[in-house]
Amino acid sequence: MTNAELMRLDYKYTAILLCAVLMTVQGCYKDKGNYDYHDVNSLTVTLDCPTPYNLTMGETVRIHPSLHFASGNGNSDRLEYRWYLGSYEGYTEDGWNTLDFEWTPDRLVDSETLLLVVTDPVTGIQSFAGVVLSVKAIYDAYGVIVLTEKENGKSGLSFIKWKSDDVKWVTDVDPESSINGRIMPTYEEYPDVYFTENGEDLPAGPIGLHEHYCDDKTTVGQILVMTEGGAVDISGKTFRKDPVGTLENVFTDGSYPDGMRYVSEAMMMSRVDLVTDQDGHVYTRVKNTSKLFHSGKFLGRRLEFDGSEVSGCSLYMHPFSISPNACVVYDGKSKRMFHVCDSGASVEWDMQEGDVAAGHSFPILDVDDRKKITSDDGSEDMYVSPEDMSAVDKVISIGFSTSNPVRSYNSTLLMFRRAGRYFLQEMWISRTNFGRGNFEFKVTRARIEEIKGLPGDPADLYISPYVYYDENPYAMFAVGRQLYTYDLINRTLPVSAYFSKDLRADIVAVSGEDNYYEWWTALGLDDGSVIVVNSRDARYSRNHCVLYDSRKEMYNATSGSGVKQENDRTPLEMGRIVDVWFKRRGGGIWSVSSY
Repeated sequence: MTNAELMRLDYKYTAILLCAVLMTVQGCYKDKGNYDYHDVNSLTVTLDCPTPYNLTMGETVRIHPSLHFASGNGNSDRLEYRWYLGSYEGYTEDGWNTLDFEWTPDRLVDSETLLLVVTDPVTGIQSFAGVVLSVKAIYDAYGVIVLTEKENGKSGLSFIKWKSDDVKWVTDVDPESSINGRIMPTYEEYPDVYFTENGEDLPAGPIGLHEHYCDDKTTVGQILVMTEGGAVDISGKTFRKDPVGTLENVFTDGSYPDGMRYVSEAMMMSRVDLVTDQDGHVYTRVKNTSKLFHSGKFLGRRLEFDGSEVSGCSLYMHPFSISPNACVVYDGKSKRMFHVCDSGASVEWDMQEGDVAAGHSFPILDVDDRKKITSDDGSEDMYVSPEDMSAVDKVISIGFSTSNPVRSYNSTLLMFRRAGRYFLQEMWISRTNFGRGNFEFKVTRARIEEIKGLPGDPADLYISPYVYYDENPYAMFAVGRQLYTYDLINRTLPVSAYFSKDLRADIVAVSGEDNYYEWWTALGLDDGSVIVVNSRDARYSRNHCVLYDSRKEMYNATSGSGVKQENDRTPLEMGRIVDVWFKRRGGGIWSVSSY
């Protein structure tokens, strides 16, 4: 079979082979008998574009290929060009007959080949180059979701999308920085996107955001917007209200149970979902299937622990697709922690409604041997048992790590204030399964150190969800107008300020991206603005820079470094910042399809 014949095969059946061919020099020869073979000047075509090429509706594909003749010189004036989508001689348009290619797609494209065919009409020789192209829905992209309170008292939802149709290289930062040369996407801003897509405001009293998933790799996470006027679920692709409406509709009687005024927190896992009310009571649901965002009903009965209803609870997100496959709950009234486990897709773990909703919960047990508590600064005596945290003045936050120095278990990271001092307690957790809905958790090892240098209680904090010690071994704490980084390798060191000088306003919300490299962290300020900073190796000040500022004012995070914003942009006005969420989109440790 000749190369020309191969290229005529449908891409769906030859995707792997075709991609390999397209990334190399390609030539198909048609002998018309009007040239000598020794005169052939072979041509290589380079597309000079991202591979694969991913973008969303409304963005434009821009490709500017380069031609390279084997002899160094060639007659490009006589060449003919044609672009095809999907396969050789597949979909094309009248204007697709130039070397440079620009197209604003009017439809979704699922990983199809965009193929350039260059023909020399004199010799009949054809050369090929192509790239796999995907066009997603307009909001099916990474970015920052911002929940605000608008001037009319209603809740507002805005989206700052990281675009992929245009990229620029970060070259004006510190020459010694490890982020130098990294591709930094440009952005598109969608203020008040919920109103734009739905023609109505969100209810008043904004509280917070939560992104959740279903076990379907073709979907994008749903966004739950919690307000005092209702918890509204919206599509992560369209930002339109889900047919389920508000969560009130998925309680057993189609309304909140007595005493419940609104949803204050949520953790939606594979099969087990949890929400809290205004008083920290916990309500649960076991979904009928993990394939849908919503199936089954929340029960009106409150979650119990040791035979009593829990209250004053806070839910802390852990990656439910990896061990220990659970949500950590802090019971503020009784000052203790416990797990509520997810069943996943495994038959062995599969739960029925009563296994959780009837009040079964799963405690974290204390370490059996106090010698398993370690510290580098003599803080062993400050360790607190998860079952009795009465000695703690305040729980600041509970995070997690998916890697650790001993490489044995995933760990829980507890930050608390005790006797006016701040501590980070890391606990390695094991889980034993005793049958359907019956689990036991145990702390097998723990480490605790005092966090020094914080000037006060963090208003919010972010602990890198991937604490890989060779990539991002740090935690971030927001206190007032400053962001602090804490080195998890050298924990005896005090925190260090991220910014060389304080920000223009207090930080009120923090959210980080959750891929392996941890590029970005978003900060919401109480002046109604959002900035995004580089998170890559944020332990080192040379890597500190501001990548985005909704006010279009700040681009010098450290002296003389940063990425300059486009001067023709106007400030983005969104209202009072309540919460920010780095839209994860799908996959990774949060996707239930990892089971």
